[in-house]
Amino acid sequence: MVERCQLERGQQALRRRQRLRESGTGNRDPGLRPSQAQLRPIDENQALPAFVPWLIYSLTQKMPWPILSTCSAEGMGKHDSTIPSPAMSKFLNPSANRLFACTHRNYQTEDRVYRGVRIEARMRQFAVLPFAALLSFVPAAAQSAHFMIAQHGKTVGDATVTFSANAKGYDTTTVVHVAMQGLNYSLSKTEQLSSANHLRQVQLSATVNQSAVNVSAAPDAAQILLNVSANGRRTTAHLAAHPSAVFLPDFDPGALDTLLAVAVTQNDRGLWAIIPKQSGAQAGTVVPVQLATYADEKGTLNGKPIEVHHLVATIAGAKSDLFSGPGNQLLQAELPQQGFALIRNGFVLTPPAKAGAPPALPKAPAGAQPAQPTAPPAPTQQ
Repeated sequence: MVERCQLERGQQALRRRQRLRESGTGNRDPGLRPSQAQLRPIDENQALPAFVPWLIYSLTQKMPWPILSTCSAEGMGKHDSTIPSPAMSKFLNPSANRLFACTHRNYQTEDRVYRGVRIEARMRQFAVLPFAALLSFVPAAAQSAHFMIAQHGKTVGDATVTFSANAKGYDTTTVVHVAMQGLNYSLSKTEQLSSANHLRQVQLSATVNQSAVNVSAAPDAAQILLNVSANGRRTTAHLAAHPSAVFLPDFDPGALDTLLAVAVTQNDRGLWAIIPKQSGAQAGTVVPVQLATYADEKGTLNGKPIEVHHLVATIAGAKSDLFSGPGNQLLQAELPQQGFALIRNGFVLTPPAKAGAPPALPKAPAGAQPAQPTAPPAPTQQ
């Protein structure tokens, strides 16, 4: 469009000049064609293009010029499309040639600017799109929570839970350490959950008093496959499939967090737990979970007041008091093991939950040393 406007302006200037020339030399018969003397000399050795007669006739008859493609040696869309051919230049006066030269320079300048803007816009487009695509594959930042493991108010271990979302659901990891008289326990669990917090796969490695155990579990059609490796033996258990079953090892706050999340979506109904401990000839069991809601409690988290929900979970006949925050995240758990509790760092329950009293000690014979409190039974292994 720019080139066409420039060409039209050039044509108008040439027509005005032609009219001025005719007014100075008298009226000409518009029906007469210019004589050979009125035309600029032409090299006889150079063949004239086919458009030259039409160009001469157009100039004398005040008719519109031929389109730009007939005046160009290479046609539209080229950088020299505004330059007359050498044969055409012989019939143009110096002013017209200068006009065409100026038009050509303007065309080149505008073309460079246009191409530069177009390239810059394309670069911005291709710079932003890959970055946006990259962000779509970056997983959400992982969140972690730290817990203290206490017995009768005394710290005996710690646990860390890490939680992150991905395209298929959630990834969780739990690391637990307990060191006390009679029990040296460590656990490392990696778990993949669906978007509904249902188990997809779990891997667990634990050490109980220097004895190692490895456990893996995953749903398989209409059952749950539980593989246990301990004391040099490998065992596979086929457990009844329950989509909402939660893998629940000892001292694992991450498993209780998952249980609370599933309970919200299922209105505290249809809850199950996978217990990875020996039960008779089975390497593990699946048991129902009953969840009862109690009156809300009060507490503080990192010094700020927080609403605390109180629930009691009954798992395989043993009860655990669970305290959760407004987002149903685990804040504290009073475990069925004698006097044990999981407490999130920075959380204080007011008034504090009453931990189970230590067992009564038998009277010692005279002169004998008093007996020490014993640790809870270690998880049974094969």
